[in-house]
Amino acid sequence: MNKMFRKIWLFCALLCIMVLPVSAYVEIVEQDDSYFVTDAAKVLDSSTEEYIVSKNQVLNATAGASIVIVTVDLLNADIVDYAYSIFNEWELGDAELNNGILLLVSKGDQDYYCMVGRGLETIFPADELQQILDDDLEPDFASGNIQQGIRKVFDTLYQRCVHLYNVNEDAASDINPLDQVFNSVSTLFTILQIALMMFVVITVLVVVLTTTARRRVVHRPAPPPPLVILPPRRTSSWVHHRPSYPASHRPVNRTVVHTPSRSSGFGSTAHRSSTPRSSSSFRPRTGGSSRGAGAGRRR
Repeated sequence: MNKMFRKIWLFCALLCIMVLPVSAYVEIVEQDDSYFVTDAAKVLDSSTEEYIVSKNQVLNATAGASIVIVTVDLLNADIVDYAYSIFNEWELGDAELNNGILLLVSKGDQDYYCMVGRGLETIFPADELQQILDDDLEPDFASGNIQQGIRKVFDTLYQRCVHLYNVNEDAASDINPLDQVFNSVSTLFTILQIALMMFVVITVLVVVLTTTARRRVVHRPAPPPPLVILPPRRTSSWVHHRPSYPASHRPVNRTVVHTPSRSSGFGSTAHRSSTPRSSSSFRPRTGGSSRGAGAGRRR
């Protein structure tokens, strides 16, 4: 029984390990270029956005803190996980002070959530944050005036940060618009430099690859075949020679006369003359006209 319980417990633990990384991933909204305001639900007008951005620029330039406002239509996820993903992926606040603040509002889900960095947990504990949301956001949110509630919460959080970091609120006028333009031009120039470098690198690669391909395509003419001098063609034929014999071996025509030693009893005798043997009955001696090496037409 204990072994079975251990197996079940181990299986559940492995299942949790496999499920947790998948559930932790949340697809969040794309961040706006202004960084401080991402109004995907379209509940803020341009003047409110400009107000939040300008105040954040002063706060961020002085203390590195930022109060980011995000509105969405629907979350399709748990609002705490969604806010946590935005906070980490966008890296709100200063890297060392960790003093970012996020106010997330879901219009379709009729929900909102505020999260602060670890550097501000003592300044904005959970119960105090809840009190701010209940006093400044909830009444307007319930009545449908989401923009006014968001601005009230932002002003409250901003004033607390101003007192915390001793921020001069008049410093907003000290921000030179030319500096912003210069920063934009510098960023554009950097982008153009990177694009030019990539263009040069791609061009060099194309030229090198094209040259290499041409070298591979060019065919060199094949060398001519070696000159082969063939020996003269020899024709062989059989030559028939009449045999010649020495004088001592030449056949002699002789007339043979048969004389019976005794009477044949026929009253007459037969006389036959012998004729020389024909030369075709002798085979010549061979060995002097044997066939040697030959060569035919080269194919």
